[in-house]
Amino acid sequence: MSAAVCAVLLAGCGSTGPKQVVRSPATTTTTTTTVPVAPVAWLTTYGSIFATLLNDIAAANGSGGGDAGLHASCVTFQTDVQKAQSFPRNANASAAAAFSAMLNTDMTSTQFGQPVDDGTLAAAPTTCVNDPDPLDTLGNEASNDHITLVFSAAPPLIEAAQKAAQSAAAGVAVPAPNIPVTVTPQVVANQSGSGAADLPVFTIPTTAQGWTLTWSYNCASFGFQGNFIVSIYVSNVGDPYNQGTPDTSDPGVNELGISGSRTENYSDAGTFAVKVNSECSWTVSVSYTPSSPYSPIP
Repeated sequence: MSAAVCAVLLAGCGSTGPKQVVRSPATTTTTTTTVPVAPVAWLTTYGSIFATLLNDIAAANGSGGGDAGLHASCVTFQTDVQKAQSFPRNANASAAAAFSAMLNTDMTSTQFGQPVDDGTLAAAPTTCVNDPDPLDTLGNEASNDHITLVFSAAPPLIEAAQKAAQSAAAGVAVPAPNIPVTVTPQVVANQSGSGAADLPVFTIPTTAQGWTLTWSYNCASFGFQGNFIVSIYVSNVGDPYNQGTPDTSDPGVNELGISGSRTENYSDAGTFAVKVNSECSWTVSVSYTPSSPYSPIP
């Protein structure tokens, strides 16, 4: 995004942190009919939506009139996105998947070294409409939060969906959508301490792309080498004492030293309990990577 656009949208480009806003819940695509429409007919009837959405984004990025101008652009954008959500499914499965990815891909970015959930194209206009101060005249929103970011990241998604619809109508094979997005790992347990402790029971869904256990320990205050042991258990549902059964397929950690750190990778799913035992200070975090954000329209 150009500096000029940034100057229009962002009152606080040089500030120290993003504004905290309440995000609109992510929405998923709905359809008014379960009958798919043939690719040529779909493109003829609904194909103009791609140019419309691109124009909406351009208008929002260049909107004048401060908060009122951006708000008006977001209202138009919201109306057009809701119209797109009402469209029937393209009979070409790949074109339908690309259209769904356009609306439902959860985009992420990094602000000040921290991951930020930018939301989806389907949700962003509503978030903008509901924000009473989208430009943040106080100058405390370094990149207009996720709104500008989604407006910047969405055009490639729209253009890919448009190309897929055009290819399907022309009878050309449509490749599955391959739009690069960042999937943010979901942290399900995170704890620091010393001595023995049980982390909260957590569940890794079957759709996850594996999970990780990241750990570190430091025995500097202990004065010499110490033990650091992490044991993984398959949690027994309803067990009030969180005893669980030792997980023989997921080896834990057993270290002896002054300090250390590492990330362990696992590939199974289920409900687990993690127990830590060490004389030293330690930190343990468990996270999993969600499945691909692409979800074809049902």
